[in-house]
Amino acid sequence: MRRAAVLKKQANLVGLQDLQKIILKPIQAAHILDAYIKPAHSAMTELAWPEALGIECRVPSSNEWFSYHAMKYCSPSPEKHLKPLDLSTDIVLPTCWHPTSIISTLGMIGSGLPAGIFTQDMNHRVIYVYPLGIGWVNNGNHSIAQGIIRGEGLLYEYGYVEIVDLMDLVHYDGIGWKVRGQSSYSGMPVYPEFGWAWEIGRMIAELENKL
Repeated sequence: MRRAAVLKKQANLVGLQDLQKIILKPIQAAHILDAYIKPAHSAMTELAWPEALGIECRVPSSNEWFSYHAMKYCSPSPEKHLKPLDLSTDIVLPTCWHPTSIISTLGMIGSGLPAGIFTQDMNHRVIYVYPLGIGWVNNGNHSIAQGIIRGEGLLYEYGYVEIVDLMDLVHYDGIGWKVRGQSSYSGMPVYPEFGWAWEIGRMIAELENKL
């Protein structure tokens, strides 16, 4: 987090956003790759919001467990997002898994290819969480993954979840989540990168609030 602290001190908002993407890119790549190198139906499972964060504590304002609170009170708001998600630059996390689909989309979806450039339809469902910087895919994994591979395609319709008010509830220390003022751990993220993205997300929100 030393680099993030330097960027925050410089008020370099775009730099923090880029650093957050650098941290999350390997997770994106791993969840696209795994099905291609594993036996059929034994690849990584889909990453689900908010369970993949692994935060196990209650939210004081509702006295609900974090995951339940996030689902109940931080519901997706399609009218709030300001721009489409760009599959060439934004962090969207599909998980390839179907042995037929992982082959049938290659060389088919894309500019100049038989199916054309990736175009969103009702099958493509994503929840974008700000300021975590992650679009969680819950349907349309393979075609979205192909859009990412080709570096093209936009998601115009997606759920937008803002969790700024929850960012100070816990912090990530490189091992797990800790509630402010407590010494014991309150869960662990599926990947440590989610914890670092959380910490950087807090900085992003603080800087944007000053603009």
